[in-house]
Amino acid sequence: MLSALIFLLLSSTVSSAPLPSSNTASFDWNKINYVYAFGDSYSFIPGTFGESGFRQVFKTFHRFSFTPRQLYTDEIIPNRSSSGGSNWLQYLTECFVGLPAECPRQIWGFAHGGSDIDGALLPTAHDTGLQMSDQVRQWLEYGSYVLPKPAGQTLTTWWAGINDCTHMLNNETITDHDAFLDKTMESYFRLVSVAARNGLKTHLFLTVPPVDRSQFAETVRGGPQAYKEAINLFNDKLVARVAKYTKDNPEQTILSFNAAAFFTNILDHPQQFGFNDTKDFCSDCEDQEAFFWHNVEHPTDHVHRLLAKAIEGPFIAMNCILAILYPILCTLLASLAVNARRFSWNNIKYVYAFGDSYSFVQGTKGHANFSFIGDNLSPEFTPQDLLTNQIIPRNVSKFLTKKKEVAEWGRQALRAQIGLPLHHDFTIPLVDQVAQWVTYGSTVIPHPQDQTLTTWWIGINDTGDSNRNASIANFTTFWETEMRSYFKAVDLASSHGLNTHLFLNVPPEERSPGSLGDPGQLKDHINLFNSVLENHITQFANSHPGKCSPKPLSLPQYIQDDVIINATDAPCFLDNPAEFGFSDVTGFCTCADPAGYFWYTEMHTLIIPSRRALDELILDTGHPTQRVHQLLAEAVKDQLLSVGD
Repeated sequence: MLSALIFLLLSSTVSSAPLPSSNTASFDWNKINYVYAFGDSYSFIPGTFGESGFRQVFKTFHRFSFTPRQLYTDEIIPNRSSSGGSNWLQYLTECFVGLPAECPRQIWGFAHGGSDIDGALLPTAHDTGLQMSDQVRQWLEYGSYVLPKPAGQTLTTWWAGINDCTHMLNNETITDHDAFLDKTMESYFRLVSVAARNGLKTHLFLTVPPVDRSQFAETVRGGPQAYKEAINLFNDKLVARVAKYTKDNPEQTILSFNAAAFFTNILDHPQQFGFNDTKDFCSDCEDQEAFFWHNVEHPTDHVHRLLAKAIEGPFIAMNCILAILYPILCTLLASLAVNARRFSWNNIKYVYAFGDSYSFVQGTKGHANFSFIGDNLSPEFTPQDLLTNQIIPRNVSKFLTKKKEVAEWGRQALRAQIGLPLHHDFTIPLVDQVAQWVTYGSTVIPHPQDQTLTTWWIGINDTGDSNRNASIANFTTFWETEMRSYFKAVDLASSHGLNTHLFLNVPPEERSPGSLGDPGQLKDHINLFNSVLENHITQFANSHPGKCSPKPLSLPQYIQDDVIINATDAPCFLDNPAEFGFSDVTGFCTCADPAGYFWYTEMHTLIIPSRRALDELILDTGHPTQRVHQLLAEAVKDQLLSVGD
């Protein structure tokens, strides 16, 4: 579904977390046995054959080469990373000391302290330095034919840019930073392409953290503000290039983690993470747990430990849900990006929702089992109708706003679509939901800019109906037309004050009980829909640079077309449902308490007002149970909490 991008907005993770795509569907963290790392001091791992304080294996131009024996006997030196202890890669792989080949996951670190991306663009900071371009060349010439890299078992991490921003600012001959960083990105992704052509096809990209908030920023030409602007510019370009690379290379798996959002979240709320000092540092202190910074520009072991946990969490758990509902953090957290710099979930008081049955909230003034207020036969309502409309508690679509003073204003209608023929004459399609809100609700319900979030989740009925529509000859053209209608509605909402958007893509309905007989074609339709949606989210974000659009995870302080990671195999409820409280993920239950079931359905008679007669019994097996909605809400909320200044 979506290209393989995963923007990790995890705590800041996706909480800046890794988000999914059609390509990430094949990613399984439990099967990863080999991790390769390219980058700078934030990733370097000290080795007995490496330069002290800079990297795991040979790296100077005097010792650029190494033999297979030297590589395999190179041991990790404990507590010697840039954190003064272990770094995020060591925590992620549980490889802290000794031979990498004997670790639970083998970590092969080619990252080098002080590294820029390309030595042809910036001079090496010291004569023992190895730029990332040379790191890739060193791996290619001396390591690629020696170290294992089996498909499905190998992950390559890329974390660079801190030194590029620093050295760019300190170089007075570089006057056009925008053009310079464009060249840097060209070099960056040439290296990624080289690695991919030689077998490394699953990538994790991390954005540059806010080093402008360290004491080191005072030494950079222009000071912290110039440094911050350079880092933001670098990250914006990185996000865009990751999205392009993902789209251009559908056979590869691309994951992204918003390290900038992750660091920012901790720096803004240090006590929540066990820190009481984010300004100073104490390199010589035996216990640095309370410090964020180990020295002027490098975070402590504590920060790296949290970072690894934030990255791995979605790999192991959250992504499991995405495996079933790839939505959410999937491509959609695309918007939660660049523009999300102003976003704070803690400030959100109003949530507007447009979409279909996966989001509809039943209201006392709505059509029974279909809408919050009104229907297509009678869409109008008075301010009094709206403000006295009450939520009927049987609904499961409101966990995101639970336990929070948030007013949720639902405009969804069950079986709603974007522009296809309606299932029922009372169904309100998405474009009309927005028109209904503009006409009757926009002047009644508050929507202050920094306190309002709008959610968009549509496409389930469109993909299902188009799958059965023999008159559609060109589905790419068809979905482009549908998306233009979709985003015309988004533009209309935006022009009336809804400027913070959360998009979700279509989950894998082909895995629902009603589709298990012949899921292939429906899966293709869903994948195409999500791919076109992802492109339009990117276009919308790029055309509204002043708006705040929180995707996953997608992803978050940078506007992206992100996506989230898909899931692992062993821990996921599809393969091990009992671990998540599920005992059945292929059947469904019409019972009052569908405990243990992933899929839920309800049989009810349907009255069609215009026909004044009893319609057919409705039995729909394509809806997940309350438990799934709860897990999904938790995953989304974690990501939203991680986003912001």
